[in-house]
Amino acid sequence: MSTYVPDTWQILKLQRGNETHYKVFAGWYGGYTSGDSWKLSSGIVSVKQYSDRYAFKNHSGSVYICYLACNTLSSYQQSVLSLWEKDLEGSGATVDIVPVREVGVELV
Repeated sequence: MSTYVPDTWQILKLQRGNETHYKVFAGWYGGYTSGDSWKLSSGIVSVKQYSDRYAFKNHSGSVYICYLACNTLSSYQQSVLSLWEKDLEGSGATVDIVPVREVGVELV
């Protein structure tokens, strides 16, 4: 099991027909020697809310610790998301940013 703590994040809702999946779209800022990066989780299975963060458990067993103050996307992530939206045009599939409450949250 891996644990990730992204610099930026949003919840994506991916839909095609009757299938709906919620995933963490996580991003990290690069430094001088490396560029920004992103990761899309395998699919959220549970969410725990703490006073300053969420813990998203995923199908793969990985956990994303996402701080409330970091609930945004970098410009790099925004460009990646725009490409996905463009690629999905006319396919019947959609990808949208949604609030965490849509996934369902367990308060801790």
